[in-house]
Amino acid sequence: MQSSRVEPSQDQPITRLVVMTGKTIREHFEDQLVRAGASLVTWVVLNEIDRGTWDSQRGLAKQLRIEGATLTRHLDRMEREGLIVRTRDDDDRRQIRVDMTSKGRTLHGRLRTTAQAVGARATAGISERDEATLRRVLARLRENLGGVDADER
Repeated sequence: MQSSRVEPSQDQPITRLVVMTGKTIREHFEDQLVRAGASLVTWVVLNEIDRGTWDSQRGLAKQLRIEGATLTRHLDRMEREGLIVRTRDDDDRRQIRVDMTSKGRTLHGRLRTTAQAVGARATAGISERDEATLRRVLARLRENLGGVDADER
């Protein structure tokens, strides 16, 4: 009889384990977001707008680490759906501000609940101490490879 406990594979490169784990989490998360009425892109953009750590559409693209044209296409769609509104900055008309509408805030709240539920499911059975260790290890992996620590973005 096989145990339901998952043991880490010592013969697999850590990079493969991390990538495959990431893919599993992403697939599950995307499925749950669709059930909640949105896509991963919509969640990522709305969440970053909510964080508000940027000052223009260009800054938002940089924060999301995507090309400006790619973000523009997503924002065009989200604006048509009534989730966001874009306005010119009064001080610098070249800059475009992006804000959530009430419909966008409602959807973001639902998606945040979904994200929290997926996180809880993913970390079920993991102690707070082990989760803290996992966060530190993942941050170190990103740092070692020149990535930005998502918690500091």
